[in-house]
Amino acid sequence: MQKSISIFTNSAGALLLALGSALFLINWTSPADAILPRDPLFLMPLNELFWIIGGIAVVTALFCFFSEHPTVPIVLLAWLAVIVLVCQIGLWEAGCRGLTGYLGSFTYAFGISAKAANTLADIVFAYLLIGSGVALCIARLLPAPAAHQKMPCPACGARVQFTMENLGRQIPCPYCQSTITLRKTEDELKMTCVLCGGHVVFPAHALGQRISCPHCTKTITLLKPA
Repeated sequence: MQKSISIFTNSAGALLLALGSALFLINWTSPADAILPRDPLFLMPLNELFWIIGGIAVVTALFCFFSEHPTVPIVLLAWLAVIVLVCQIGLWEAGCRGLTGYLGSFTYAFGISAKAANTLADIVFAYLLIGSGVALCIARLLPAPAAHQKMPCPACGARVQFTMENLGRQIPCPYCQSTITLRKTEDELKMTCVLCGGHVVFPAHALGQRISCPHCTKTITLLKPA
């Protein structure tokens, strides 16, 4: 199910990136003497509205591609689709039966009719609205992400992240390849290097081991702080 969410967010991000790029290109290629209609809802010139919508689409696409939290882009996509739906309802109440009157500039930029552009826009936002709703339902069914812990490697001092299900396992440190036992952070001790005065954090089970100080690289023995 997580893969399905990833496929949806990536495809939605690609669509929004294409939409934003198209709106920017329309503004750049429209004839200088073209008289563009004003938006009846926001009361601004259409080219300014295209810059704003294109910017929102590109920013949302970046969240879809690079967000570390999978639910964030889904919520943004749902929010964007609902806003578009509300705006279309407002345009309908104002007498505009669709976006055809807004999309005449697509003919200059891409050689397609405003009616065809309106159909494509309806398909894209229907996909975003339905897809984000389904993705939110799927995300609620997924198990909560595993809790993570961090511990310092007693050999090199680097912080090693692991999930609680691996607690107690012995693994090679991903930085220095020394064998370490994964422990909770509450088991950490701290001492001062007798040679350079630097602080050395290490797990309690490493007491008595000889390591290279992560600050001065001299060999020291891990001792319990006074």
